[in-house]
Amino acid sequence: MDAARLKIWQGFAVMIAIVLGFLLGGLASERSSVQSDQVAEGIEEALAMHPSLERTELLVSALRALDSTNALAVAEVLSDGSSDANQYEVRLFAGEWATFEPETALKETLAWNGTLERLSATAEVLRVWAGDQPVQARQAYNSRIDEMEKGKATFASALVLGWVDSGYDPDGLLPVLISLEDWDREKATRLLLDGLVKRGEVELAFAFADSLPEELPFGFRHVVFRKLSLVIGPSDPERVARWLEPYRSMRYGQSGLRILARTWAKKDPEAALTWAINQPDDRGRFLSVKFAFDSWYQEDPEAALAWIESIDEEINLDGAYLMIALEGKDAGMMDAARSALRIQDVWLRADTLGQTHKKWAGLDPEAARAWLESDEVTEENRQGVAAWQRGELTAGGPRTAPPQEAELP
Repeated sequence: MDAARLKIWQGFAVMIAIVLGFLLGGLASERSSVQSDQVAEGIEEALAMHPSLERTELLVSALRALDSTNALAVAEVLSDGSSDANQYEVRLFAGEWATFEPETALKETLAWNGTLERLSATAEVLRVWAGDQPVQARQAYNSRIDEMEKGKATFASALVLGWVDSGYDPDGLLPVLISLEDWDREKATRLLLDGLVKRGEVELAFAFADSLPEELPFGFRHVVFRKLSLVIGPSDPERVARWLEPYRSMRYGQSGLRILARTWAKKDPEAALTWAINQPDDRGRFLSVKFAFDSWYQEDPEAALAWIESIDEEINLDGAYLMIALEGKDAGMMDAARSALRIQDVWLRADTLGQTHKKWAGLDPEAARAWLESDEVTEENRQGVAAWQRGELTAGGPRTAPPQEAELP
């Protein structure tokens, strides 16, 4: 196309854009002039249309004139589940109502008959209200908690989302989170932590975790420490490792170390294992080595095995040898049993060797018996296997209670 013709087409395109802009602008202007006493009728007219851009434009145009004089009339149109409004349209109305009359909006939407409409509208009211006035929204939530029993988890999650948007101190949400049932509490807590991290408030998220009181329901801290390790670990594992260090003797801190080890190893397994083996020789270190190595071993067993062979035998790698022995990926049963022999902890070694030998005996009893009786296995280790077979020991030491399933560390 020559330059002259290109200019003609460019001019034609500009003219079309101007005309369309004029027409659409006129349409928007016409629809934005909906009178206050005609809002409910405008909503009904929009909902009578098939889903389309025009329907949405008309709905939004009517909602621009929403105020305290007509909100109840619109609510009546949407509340009983008989309208053709979808959940997005219900939330659109409820969110707009909450910007100028949140207390009334909450009271009214909680009384709606339509189940889905009630859930969607009330949740959106709480989210918008909490985003602007978090403390007041929380107080309203608490004052109407009996009315929220059906849908409580949905409403709590909405309150959390708005609270995060407000930028207010997350500690204020703790009473709300604690009041929820286990799964609902976990979901809402995850939303809170995800929101803080997405906003770049990592230190605030750490501070929230640090300030949790000891008397919290069992498992709450585990959720918090696992979640932060999971969402921050892939991008900044060293930062998470430093934060977790004071908690390494706590079970919830070890939950965080375990998750961090796994997520870090997916990105850089050698760096993750270097960090893991340089920790103090305690259970936190054992778990870090175990889960970092297992993550690598699952993805690239050849590289993981090459790495472990390059490490000084004096370094405690019990967690890694445990996974090789029990999983036996790309290794025969003799190699699995030999890995069990390299475990330094006497009880863990006996327990792991007992399990490995049992599996081997099920596949090839003669070979398993011959190896156990060979010079490669010390009398101490043979006695350990025998004690394990009699049910007299576990990975933690001599058994003091009847055998239970899933006793692996």
